[in-house]
Amino acid sequence: MAQKIQLQSGESFTFDIHESNPFLVFPWLQKLAIESVGRDALLDLSRGDPGYGFSPTVRSRRFYGYLVFLDSLLNNDERRLVDRKPDEVGEILDIIRGVTTQSYESETAQELLSDWEEYLTKFKAIAGEQGLPDSDWDILLHTFGYSNCTGGNYHNPWGEPYTRAVLAHWHEQVLGQKVSYQDLMVASGASHAIGTIYEALGEEGIGYLKKRDRVVLFSPSYFPYVNLNESRGLETVMIRLDPYSGEINRKDLEKAGEQPIKMIVLIDPNNPTGFCLTGGLLDEVAELAERTNALIVTDEVYLSFLKGKKSLIQYKMAGKRTIRIDSLSKIERSTGIRFGDIYITQEGDRFISKSILQSFLRSGDTVRQLLFRAKSPGGGQVGAFQHTTVMPGPCQFLGISHILLGEAGRKAFVGLLQENMRVFHEVLGLPYQGNIYYSLFDLKAVPGWNRNEKEPEECFIELARLGVVLIPSNLFFFVQDRAEARRQYICRVSLANLSTERCKQAAELIRAYVSGV
Repeated sequence: MAQKIQLQSGESFTFDIHESNPFLVFPWLQKLAIESVGRDALLDLSRGDPGYGFSPTVRSRRFYGYLVFLDSLLNNDERRLVDRKPDEVGEILDIIRGVTTQSYESETAQELLSDWEEYLTKFKAIAGEQGLPDSDWDILLHTFGYSNCTGGNYHNPWGEPYTRAVLAHWHEQVLGQKVSYQDLMVASGASHAIGTIYEALGEEGIGYLKKRDRVVLFSPSYFPYVNLNESRGLETVMIRLDPYSGEINRKDLEKAGEQPIKMIVLIDPNNPTGFCLTGGLLDEVAELAERTNALIVTDEVYLSFLKGKKSLIQYKMAGKRTIRIDSLSKIERSTGIRFGDIYITQEGDRFISKSILQSFLRSGDTVRQLLFRAKSPGGGQVGAFQHTTVMPGPCQFLGISHILLGEAGRKAFVGLLQENMRVFHEVLGLPYQGNIYYSLFDLKAVPGWNRNEKEPEECFIELARLGVVLIPSNLFFFVQDRAEARRQYICRVSLANLSTERCKQAAELIRAYVSGV
């Protein structure tokens, strides 16, 4: 049952489960739900951005606000920090302490000064570990020089070295291995990173990926990845992933290397299923890449939710051929921060450049330099407007504040999310298999299903009018996968946007609806 949709932008299209971009459908379903039950009663499980339902960590944001206050103190019409000298650092720190005590209530002042000392201490230690100058003056200059923290200048397009040092420290905690800031390049979130990679390697870039070239991707996958492959005419080598258990189709994996492969794209943990690949399966993916000399791109935005989970870049065979992308967006509940990065080890830069892309790159060029140019608005091989391709100062320092001061907030969020996952599945009457953040389920599999007369579009619309917004997920599966199994009633839920009680309410409403109550 196709349904005509009018978007707020004035555009219109037809809601067809077989054709419609799900990321255009769900905002319309949200609008229906709000009109029907009101914003307060909305139970939105469609969005993947946790900040939509929960505020980012308060401590980190309050501290960033404090940095903005200090920046106006240290940089104004009368004097700027860069006009001072390193031997004035003691005086500057005294000014900071004095003005903070005068400007805030006593308890708040002490908390902010304590956070300031922790910020300085941790930042200096990280800088030293990364081989950067690590005095109080160096951290002051990075934070407030040219009003860096409030966006006072164009930043280093690679990412400021000190910002990348903190980012490297963050990755070290997640990956359990040494990471150099020189191996990182900032991006405006993971989506910017993956778009940059396809643009750099595609026909508008170096021509490594041409029409009908074979790219391995798991099905289901995040819809924009599916769309990238299909829109570029790439032949997708599909490895099916059971959406309800996370089990991989081994026949697909065995067949994948029967013909040449250009690239393996891995979202791990997976979006939309929330499952991750075990160590044994990662070994097999690494072996497949080695056997076919394929480039690996791994999106690991959700890895930080699973302590101890290994990354493909940690595997010897795979690490040398892997481009890893990540973002703080989800774990910090700050999808608008656009704090993403591209990570290639030094060994990986050499190997990919010489053993995979050598005949496609310019003489003396490397894959890092290629991606650096491609991430600019000019794109491809041009690199035009590169000086504007930065992570803005406010984003950098809000991200740094989260990394250095947000550990307790991250831990609490992960605990809440795990409880949401457990309760939602329990109330819905479907088994919970240990996946995280997202879950896929088939409306027809919910116990008591009694809506056989309803087309899938009708179900999603009627649930929205009850206040429950789901994202239709038929197009998260590849064409071959959809041809072999009915996916029309499958939906993805994000359980990072509601309290546990409201997750329970959503599951109760879904279960009542499918049974016809």
